[in-house]
Amino acid sequence: MQVHCYRMLGSVADAEDALQETLTAAWRGLGGYQGRAGMRTWLYRIATSRCLNMLRAASRRPQASPRWLATGSARSPGSTAP
Repeated sequence: MQVHCYRMLGSVADAEDALQETLTAAWRGLGGYQGRAGMRTWLYRIATSRCLNMLRAASRRPQASPRWLATGSARSPGSTAP
């Protein structure tokens, strides 16, 4: 499941967070599990939902611009030109 989350999110740390949220949600919702689908399918649906929520939340966050853009410098941080 962690690999599934990693493939969706592209970050090991985010995948670990999503997995932890998935397992917590599954534990809390275990009483509602009706067995219509296999346990693995149920867990993967929860994981996919958590990953999609994380992706949606990340897309709503404003992107921070690099410091060199904020200072008005025309050069990138790694350039050596005067």
